Amino acid sequence: MRVLPMIFAAALAATPLVAQQGPPPFDHSVLAFFDKLAGEWTGTAWIVLGPDGRHNVVQRESAKWVAGKTVFVVEGLGVEKMPDGTMRTVHDAFATIYVDRDGKTPRMRAFVASGQWQDMDLKVLADGYDWAMTVPGDIRIRYEMRFDSAGRWVEKGFMSRDQGATWIPNFEMTLSRVKP
Repeated sequence: MRVLPMIFAAALAATPLVAQQGPPPFDHSVLAFFDKLAGEWTGTAWIVLGPDGRHNVVQRESAKWVAGKTVFVVEGLGVEKMPDGTMRTVHDAFATIYVDRDGKTPRMRAFVASGQWQDMDLKVLADGYDWAMTVPGDIRIRYEMRFDSAGRWVEKGFMSRDQGATWIPNFEMTLSRVKP
């Protein structure tokens, strides 16, 4: 009977040692590409939204480092001009990009105005990044972000309804930096 309290006491005593170890040190080089993306951007985009079809929008993206430069956040807003001259929000999203607890794996979590969110597959490249997701109905969506020769942020999206055998363009934006 005394063995159980001794095991519990030993486990309790070891807890602070485990807590002190913590995650590996943050390696900024994993996300270094995003230094180039920080700032305010604006331009044009088009997006296909279900049965509504294609929408042409004015797109704004705000991208910056937060939390001691350990998390990169991107806030995107796309609005379209309606026939009566009013503006309507078509796209309203927020994403966090960070390094996983292993200290080396880039992660992305994105949120949209409807309240939905999803963890994305993220691949950071020397000249951009790719991200992807699978949504209900086994629909796959992927995006490719690169800078063009004029230094503009160009992002293209594609959708597949057949497990990636064929891809259909469903999004494209070209943005110019308006503020560093």
